[in-house]
Amino acid sequence: FNLGGISPIGLNYGSYGYTVVNFFLLYSIGAIIKKYKSYFSEIKDIYLIILYCVSLGFVYFTKLLTFSDVAFLKSIDGHIFAYNNPIIILNSIIVFIIFMKLKIRNSLIINTLSKSALTCYLTHAFFLKVFISYIDLKNSFAIFQVCSLALLIYSLSFFLHIIFVKIFNPIDKTLIGFCKKKLSICFFIFLYGRITSSVL
Repeated sequence: FNLGGISPIGLNYGSYGYTVVNFFLLYSIGAIIKKYKSYFSEIKDIYLIILYCVSLGFVYFTKLLTFSDVAFLKSIDGHIFAYNNPIIILNSIIVFIIFMKLKIRNSLIINTLSKSALTCYLTHAFFLKVFISYIDLKNSFAIFQVCSLALLIYSLSFFLHIIFVKIFNPIDKTLIGFCKKKLSICFFIFLYGRITSSVL
């Protein structure tokens, strides 16, 4: 939070959506979608896809406008793809609903890979700084390079997640066992004290 009085939400105004306020907003939206899952499931896929394409087209159209000499349009350039942009949030909701409606059977591969999603989110910025210099966006193979980079980053995050689990799982189990033992002793002492006090 900005104590300087510039913004009650983040250090850089909306901080491009990296704020507690935006987190609670997205969490609330997810809770609403889950609560009214049957209602959202009735929306036809074609309507969702059309709405997604229109909203995404609007985002890229706005991005093109920022190349003009209009000062206002230039000022919003960095906020177009921000996480607190209502259009970006709408696109995320649409993608979430589409995947929610898919009937995907339980898969060991998907379940295993999905566990490293948080690790990828936490580490992707570091890996981007390391490898971004090898990407030439003006190259005709830029799309292939970007996709390859995304695959590489997720692979590294996956192996990092495995190492993290191997190291901290034994520590975690030891701590949980220790805490349970201590809580059991405290509960026994408390219960014994209650019984003796009631007898006396």
